Amino acid sequence: NIMEKLSGLNCDEQATILMVTHDSNAASFCKRILFIQDGVIFHELRRGDESQQEELIINAVFVFQRFFC
Repeated sequence: NIMEKLSGLNCDEQATILMVTHDSNAASFCKRILFIQDGVIFHELRRGDESQQEELIINAVFVFQRFFC
């Protein structure tokens, strides 16, 4: 699929991919997610090592609830 191809370009060719989306599934492929509201970045998530995965999930749920509900 397209997300796997973009991920491959990023990993294999060191290409920077800038994607704007409201799709949380598409965003889940990203190493860095910026949340923008009214033209201002109000939160940032970065994919880190496995020890940070639980914190990343908790933060993502909080931000998605705030932003989309």
